[in-house]
Amino acid sequence: MAKHDRIVRDGKVFYSVPETARMLKTSANKVRDYMGNGSLEWIQFETNGRLYVTAESLIGLKQKTTK
Repeated sequence: MAKHDRIVRDGKVFYSVPETARMLKTSANKVRDYMGNGSLEWIQFETNGRLYVTAESLIGLKQKTTK
């Protein structure tokens, strides 16, 4: 896992889009689709910075897709 793949802020864990795609075994474009339709919560800490997905929403989506 690279330096920016996972970060912790204010006690919450966030994963980068590429790392999220790896965990879901899909593409980064599909992850962005999930972000756009509200299936994944995301945040951008800096203007024009990387996008991060909340671990909580990632776990929720993984549970939905494995049922």
